[in-house]
Formats: sequence, C-alpha cells, structure tokens
Amino acid sequence: MKRIFKHIKQSMVLALFAVAAMGLSQQAMAAVSGGATIHNAVTVSYTSGATTLTATANVNVTVLTIAAEPTITAGVNQTGASGDAITYTYTVKSNANGLDTYTPGNVVIVDTGVSAPSSTAGAAAAAFSLWGGIVLSAGAGTITVPAGSTTGLIANVSTIELLVDNGAGAVLQKYTVTAVAAGTVASTVNATGATTAETNATLTLTPILAADAIIAGAGAGAVAVGVQAGEYNTFTQVVNLGAP
Repeated sequence: MKRIFKHIKQSMVLALFAVAAMGLSQQAMAAVSGGATIHNAVTVSYTSGATTLTATANVNVTVLTIAAEPTITAGVNQTGASGDAITYTYTVKSNANGLDTYTPGNVVIVDTGVSAPSSTAGAAAAAFSLWGGIVLSAGAGTITVPAGSTTGLIANVSTIELLVDNGAGAVLQKYTVTAVAAGTVASTVNATGATTAETNATLTLTPILAADAIIAGAGAGAVAVGVQAGEYNTFTQVVNLGAP
C-alpha cells in the first residue's frame, strides 16, 4: 500500500498581525492602516516513498479604512460691526486608520438682538480628504506604516499629528511629511514557493514649531508602536454680520 504524507506550511506576512484574515473585526482592522495588505501563502507537500511534490498558492487581503470621528478645533470668538465679514478658521484632524473624505456641514447662525438683514453664512467649505495610519516603528526622523497605506500623503504638503514622548509623557505633536517611501507588499512565487517579505513604507517627518524630533528607542521624540498618526487640515467659514 502506498503511504502518502501531506505537510502544509502556511505563512501570513504583515507586521503586528497573526490572525485569520477573513475573521478580522472592525476593531482589529482599525488597528492596522487602511490599504495595508495581508499576504497569505500556503504550501502543501505530498510525500510518496522517496518522491515529494509541492504546490503553493497565495491570496491577498486589503485592510479597509474604518471611519472614525475626527477631532475638530474651533476658531476663537470674534467681534465685529454691522455689515462686517468675520472669518473663522477650523482645524480638522483624522482619527481614522486610512484615507477618508470629510465634508463640512451647513453653518447654523443664531442672531441675538439683530433685525433684518440677519447674519448670513458664506459659501460652505468644500469637502477634503485626510490621511490616517498606524505606526509600525520609528527611527531617526521617521516612522513606518504598512506598504500600500500611504495614498493621499504628499511630500512637503501633508502635515500630521501623533503622540510623541516629550520627555515627560506622550503628547500630540505636529510634523510635516517631507518624504514618502512607499515600500512593497509581500509576494509569493507559486512555482517555487518563495515568499518575499513586505518592506514597510517610511515617512520622513520634520517637526513643526516646538515638536520633538522623532528618534528610535526611548526618550524625548520616541513614538510607540500602534500609535495612530493623522493628517490635519484647516478650512475657513465666513459669517456676514447683520444689522443690530
């Protein structure tokens, strides 16, 4: 009787993940950058006597962006005379794990002691996109995120905010993304069974104002693994003051 032995080797390539790709909850998906790829390769070996045959197959799963409520910082209170146009500036920071689009809503104006004409809002701000990602590691002036998760970032344009150790604890600090190295996702050659590991994407960060320079290891400038990094942007809203 011929005896056949089967050996299955399965590998999943993505830093921080060792769970079944199809069984990811929203919370788990949000713990990895949207756009990241989970690469799963399976090699099956069949042995019959002195003969061994192998076959390899692979599949990729792309991590979704999970919507998250952004952080909005309102402008300061202002005063103006009748007929003045007052401009308010708002800052919005992404708290998502990937690129998402945000649309400012209508401005609600409540006039007190104002007769016709009432105060009116200027044109609503246009929709805009903000990037978000989950940090895999930090180095001198850099952080890494999964390959494929940097869509939306523009070198020397995008600004992000993330928790960074300032020597006394982790605080939100702001940085300009000055370079984006996209990295490469993991891949497998089925004919040989050889898998090439992922090369993470690298973001070069320049501190804004008093932010600490990013470092590797512990101390002022250190960034913890798993921290969310979120792009932020500003938009303005004009209010035309009515007559008292």
